[in-house]
Amino acid sequence: MILIKDLVELSGKVGSTTKKKEKVSLLAGFLPRAKGEEIGLAVRYLSGQLLQGRLGIGWATLQEVFQDLSGHPRSPSLIEIDCSFKGISLEKGAGSSERRIRLLRDIFSSLQQDEREFLTGLILGEIRQGALEGLVLEAIAQASTLPVDRLRQSLMFSRDIGHVAQVALVPLGSGYLPDGRAAL
Repeated sequence: MILIKDLVELSGKVGSTTKKKEKVSLLAGFLPRAKGEEIGLAVRYLSGQLLQGRLGIGWATLQEVFQDLSGHPRSPSLIEIDCSFKGISLEKGAGSSERRIRLLRDIFSSLQQDEREFLTGLILGEIRQGALEGLVLEAIAQASTLPVDRLRQSLMFSRDIGHVAQVALVPLGSGYLPDGRAAL
């Protein structure tokens, strides 16, 4: 199980080097640790993307969330974070702003400061580690031993780097992804 602290630690290492090969190597070494849907989530988050797309949450809302954070820090899994983001993305109608703030407080109350900063950047579309989609795609190629050109072509058709990563990194011979889709 991949925890958000694992991803934040990796992001810090990737952000602290200026060497492209080292960034790719760090990412490629991490990716095989992810299993099932964690693969897609890790790759999306490292690329600065959310599965749900934009959540409609801006800086002002996050400032309101940060005003009253109390809780017991623990590092939630990527799956738990994704479930929370899904809940936030589904909030519509009267009172949805308050419900979104409550859901965000639940997430952020369980995080350490560096994890909060990472998720804030992710929500706002401001991940700054020097490893967005292109480098992550090269890391997927290295971790899977598939040609990067083939993965670029797959990404061009699917437009979802998380799906491409899941297909590329699913164990050979399994034939299917955890969600039942056939592996390429």
